[in-house]
Amino acid sequence: MTLSVEFRIPIESLPLGSVISNFDDISIELVRVIPTRDGFIPYFWVAGKELDTFECALENHPRILSLELLDVVNRDRLYQAEWDVKYGEFFAGIIDTDAAVLEAYSDAGKWFFHFRFPNHDQLTQFYNYCIANKITGIQIDRVHSLTERASHAHEFDLTPEQREALVLAAQRGYFSTPREVTLKELATELGISQQALSQRVRGGTEKVVLEALKLTPPELE
Repeated sequence: MTLSVEFRIPIESLPLGSVISNFDDISIELVRVIPTRDGFIPYFWVAGKELDTFECALENHPRILSLELLDVVNRDRLYQAEWDVKYGEFFAGIIDTDAAVLEAYSDAGKWFFHFRFPNHDQLTQFYNYCIANKITGIQIDRVHSLTERASHAHEFDLTPEQREALVLAAQRGYFSTPREVTLKELATELGISQQALSQRVRGGTEKVVLEALKLTPPELE
């Protein structure tokens, strides 16, 4: 039985944490992860200030084999990187257990993940892997099966955070013409950064549109 799992982990528990923790206003959103024999290739959005400095820090990181800027939208940057994965690290556990990364983003000193595991045994294997390799601080927020998802199809597979952001944005008139509220105002009401809210609204809107129109996610070149 396929399981969907949402959890959070301290940002310093992951390899990139050493880079992100040096920047106060940087947030990252993984949009696609491709496992390879020697590591993995993530595609991710970066938002915040000092983006040039942050890009240099990524390029100089010994574990990043290559980094390519693919696009810039509203000053947010989309990158493709090749990451050297070492056994015993968080991302190696993802590859070993065949977990699919549905959503991943950083905010307020934590990584937030939404994974899909082939079955309960794989989920248990991943959790035990983290414990054995001293990957601590994991907080599981939600676990549900595809059967449960089917009974809540109206949620469009949104995370609780995405649903909360979209509902508030709709209620406050963010999607009205002209807009009746700004992202900054909504972020203040939710008590999160504007970048984090932008990622939730963007990601949630994409899921709703794709599901409503019965489309598949676009492939990144």
